[in-house]
Amino acid sequence: MNGLGLSIATSPLLPWWAVYAFGAAAVVLLAFGAWRHAKGVVWRLVALGILLLILVNPSLVEEQRQAQHDVAAVIVDNSPSMRIGQRRQYAQQTLEQVTQELSQFHNLDVRVVHAGAPDPNTVRARLSGLAHGLSAGDRRAGPADDRQGRNGKNPQEGS
Repeated sequence: MNGLGLSIATSPLLPWWAVYAFGAAAVVLLAFGAWRHAKGVVWRLVALGILLLILVNPSLVEEQRQAQHDVAAVIVDNSPSMRIGQRRQYAQQTLEQVTQELSQFHNLDVRVVHAGAPDPNTVRARLSGLAHGLSAGDRRAGPADDRQGRNGKNPQEGS
């Protein structure tokens, strides 16, 4: 399903408080002119309205939306503590049951991520593996590589 959304976005040229102050001053001056029966009050109203519109700087934004499937994360613990007793068998049975129940939802992508492998040296390595397992290609927000900063360079290398 594709959707088309139109909205108006504003990017004021001045802070909002200044735009409001300008608008309030314009209303006061126009009211005073109308009270004094001054000529051209309507034209002044039109001119001040155009000035306010310019200050608010509106733009029409067109959004193209496409429905995406929901994502359910199933995280399986593979840490060394899972070797105790029958924990691995219980975890495997639970994984099969959960994935079977979740497969009934047609609009749901199930992602199974195995976490807690015995070798990850850092929390960052675990989290980057988790993020990689849950990312859906071009739907992932943020930099394309976890090691990149905002400018696309490795923060440890400097600029």
